Amino acid sequence: MGASGMVGHALLAALRSAGWKGLGSYYSRHIPGGVLMDVASSDSVKACLKEHKPDLIFVGVNARGGVDICESDPSQARGVILEGTRYLLDWAGHAKQILYSTDYVFDGRAGPYGEEDPPHPISVYGRLKWEAEQELLSRSPNSLVIRTTAVFGWNRRSKNFAMQIFERLSEGQVFRAPMDQWCNPTLDEFLAETSLRLADSSQCGIINVVGRDRAHRADLAVLLAKAMELDPGLVQPVSTAELGQKAARPLQAGLKTEKLAALLGRPMMGLDEALSILGRRCRADLARRGVS
Repeated sequence: MGASGMVGHALLAALRSAGWKGLGSYYSRHIPGGVLMDVASSDSVKACLKEHKPDLIFVGVNARGGVDICESDPSQARGVILEGTRYLLDWAGHAKQILYSTDYVFDGRAGPYGEEDPPHPISVYGRLKWEAEQELLSRSPNSLVIRTTAVFGWNRRSKNFAMQIFERLSEGQVFRAPMDQWCNPTLDEFLAETSLRLADSSQCGIINVVGRDRAHRADLAVLLAKAMELDPGLVQPVSTAELGQKAARPLQAGLKTEKLAALLGRPMMGLDEALSILGRRCRADLARRGVS
């Protein structure tokens, strides 16, 4: 679900690469070969799931406009994030569900956080994600919640952090980035491929799937600029207070990776590797477009 977004796009690519049959849904942004579904409508969800009868559902939907819009329009956010999860549960039948969640379920006072740490959200978005987690795990104990954070990738349809930096810096504009918001930068491809490995296992409950390294967003912005061969001097580190974001952010956030590393038998992808992959994707796309 939500295949028009960055994570959904990466999931469909990973499914094809693994030889799995996957069908992506969309609502406001058409995707070729996808199916129209309004997750905030019980009738729409019912019709889609009854027709296609999936065995596994990746739930990657979010309210349009992001975290700050959730704060401004909590009813719209609730209809998508929480009610949408409930409708999927109502009509999923035997299908296992994998719900994407976030470190925004925490208050950011003592991160990074493990799977067993008690959530304490400080924004509408974080609270709705936590409520959706609880709804899923109480009604479908064999399902899985994947918590992730700061997902980035080369995807021109996406407004993820990397693409925001590319658009701003490639036009010679300053990019203001918070130097007090900590996260685990996570490459979209890594998230998608790891999601498939977990889906192919009997794992259920909550698992953190993030990059190994932790950084604040201003440093991440500089590193992304360098990876995309843009001027890192255009990144301006500022405090969260200076940005005036409507929704509160968990500052000392991020997620621990020990549980996933033990399950997979290897450490998580490091930031250097993720940036190298992003840089290659960026240069290849620019070369195809004839941009030097």
